[in-house]
Amino acid sequence: MLYGIEEEPKAIALYEKCRNATVNESGLWVHADFPYLGASPDGLIFVDGKLDGIVEVKCLKILKTRTVKQLLDAASTELKATINQQCFKISDEKLVLRPTHAHYYQVQLQLLITNANYCDFVLHSGVGDPHIERIRKDERVQGEIIHHCYKIWKTVLVPEYFLMKVPRNLCPVIFNF
Repeated sequence: MLYGIEEEPKAIALYEKCRNATVNESGLWVHADFPYLGASPDGLIFVDGKLDGIVEVKCLKILKTRTVKQLLDAASTELKATINQQCFKISDEKLVLRPTHAHYYQVQLQLLITNANYCDFVLHSGVGDPHIERIRKDERVQGEIIHHCYKIWKTVLVPEYFLMKVPRNLCPVIFNF
């Protein structure tokens, strides 16, 4: 995690260079209709003064000492097992974010909350250009996120607001989903 924190500014600078874009800092966004949903993208892209896209950077250790091309070249040999454990898969000689991975859900939540048109998902390489994948809204996944988060909010968080069991060192309300 420390590697990611240290490398994120470099990753954003490389992204700006590769895309010829300016990335603006972002803070916490809260959804207007679902105030129990919040997200903080790594960066914002504005076009003509209007939010167009967001940026999410991941600094993976597997790319710390190799370029994306070196990773792709080694994918069928010594790194095959390691790659299968990553947030991405290799499809048509490209890295693609797995739609079942938590990072995909993170991106979809950020797109939902910011109402941006896209997310540029950046895989930072410590020794080469980043891999950038443009991800669009997935309304099915966003609907699942709203449904499940509402369920947790309604059945766990709201009762805690009123019963205040945690500050009294009592067991919080826990429901089986």
